[in-house]
Amino acid sequence: MKIAPATAIADARTEARTHMERAAALHAAGKFAEALTEITIAYSLEPKAERLYAMNALIREGCSA
Repeated sequence: MKIAPATAIADARTEARTHMERAAALHAAGKFAEALTEITIAYSLEPKAERLYAMNALIREGCSA
C-alpha cells in the first residue's frame, strides 16, 4: 500500500475546493446539472459527507425547479 505525499493530499483538497466554488456559482445561476457535476468531481477528489449532503440537496432542488 502506498501512502500519498502530503502535497498530493493538499492539491486534491485545493482542487476539490475549486470545484465546490464553481458549483456554488453554477447553482446561483440556476445551472443545477452543471453544479451537480462539479460537486461530484469535488467528492471524488475529497470524499466528505457534506458533499453528499450538497449533492442530495441540489438534486432535490433541481427536480422541483
